[in-house]
Amino acid sequence: MSLGDDVRVSEVQFGLKGDNVELILKNLSWKISQDINFSAASVRSDLKRIAAYKPGIGDGIAVFDWLSEGIEEPYVLVSRLEHPVDIQAIDDRPVDFILVLVSPDSQSVTHLRHLSRLTRMFRDVDLLDQLRSTQCEDGMRAVLSPENRQVLAA
Repeated sequence: MSLGDDVRVSEVQFGLKGDNVELILKNLSWKISQDINFSAASVRSDLKRIAAYKPGIGDGIAVFDWLSEGIEEPYVLVSRLEHPVDIQAIDDRPVDFILVLVSPDSQSVTHLRHLSRLTRMFRDVDLLDQLRSTQCEDGMRAVLSPENRQVLAA
């Protein structure tokens, strides 16, 4: 699932469990730590730090992004929550999708370009409607596949 020539959606997750921010961050940190081989405590610390700064960008979407020394290529996770949760969004709407972007520390400029592409992609009302109508991870992958999505460069 490509966001351009140099980055792709690494993982999708359907039905992230948790009825409050603390549980969401705990379960999300476990998933990320398994995918990129980091300690869950380290990932959770990063997520908590970002959560303090209103990661909700509106329309039910929250974005958690950071640079890390311990990763060699960008990691992108699109996670659909089992139930919407209030994660301090700019429009005060509960969040039902969390986007995670972790990039190598040495790629700060590229990280910003990827972040721009990702947030623009998730401003597309048609994409959000399609993702919200899916019932499983495979459905999410199909919607996000390069064959179905064309993301313009920043």
